Amino acid sequence: MATPYQISLNKLKFIYDQCAPKEDKSKDKKSVVTDEFTILKKKIHEDLLDVRRALKEREKLFLENENSQETAEASYRIRCSIKSVRESANNLRDMANKSEKKPTEEEKRFVEKRKDIVDLVFKHIEECEMLEKKRFSDKITSDRKKLFASPTKENGNGTLSSNPFAVQSTNPFATNEEKDPYMDTNLDDFNIEEDLVQIKLNNQEIDKQLDEISEGVKVVKQIAIGINEELERQEEIINRVEEKVDVANAHLENLNYKMKNVVLKSMKGEKYMLNAILAMVIVTIIGFIVIKIIS
Repeated sequence: MATPYQISLNKLKFIYDQCAPKEDKSKDKKSVVTDEFTILKKKIHEDLLDVRRALKEREKLFLENENSQETAEASYRIRCSIKSVRESANNLRDMANKSEKKPTEEEKRFVEKRKDIVDLVFKHIEECEMLEKKRFSDKITSDRKKLFASPTKENGNGTLSSNPFAVQSTNPFATNEEKDPYMDTNLDDFNIEEDLVQIKLNNQEIDKQLDEISEGVKVVKQIAIGINEELERQEEIINRVEEKVDVANAHLENLNYKMKNVVLKSMKGEKYMLNAILAMVIVTIIGFIVIKIIS
């Protein structure tokens, strides 16, 4: 059988589902709030805002007639609301303690932050309780000062002159420059704390990815530098090969020139020998003819 707390929580979930703004279908489904802690935290935030508004409205009633039945009923409703919010805060603290004992993978990152959020919720509740009691404590202090203040005296014209040191009540809403004691607070807004944590985690993840990209760019840069150095080395090798080719070409040209000279010289010797042989043949023929004639 479901406990009263579970029944109330189910009702709260139903109200939240009906009243919460519809999520854009294009958004990631993971961004939808589904955990009980966040739902109850947002509900407490709205309840505390209602309490602060009620305290502000009650202050206006006090200024009109502080002893009216309407003022008393407003004070009673405020005290009941604060009591209800405190009970919800106790449930919120139980959730934080439960998640601390057996945290899920998602809750592990938020356990410590949720404890801080719970502490901040109770500080807001204590501030509302202080604001609820402040009107009565101020009234008692004012009455006590009036009791010990000197009575009013008649001046020379027969009119009453008030004590210049008597306490005078002031309207906290008299000027727009004054800080609103009910709606303005020095405490942090616990409703955005967890969202800020998520944003911080997202920023850290983005920074991590940017660091990885930066490391990748450094690697690519080193590769490019290595390629450039290799190209320069290959260019030096090609230049040395071209120099050796030029030297080989020059040596080949020199060798060709020498071979040409040798061939030319050898051709001159052969021509001389042929001429000598031809001359000897001619002389032999002439001698043979002469001998024939003489005989």
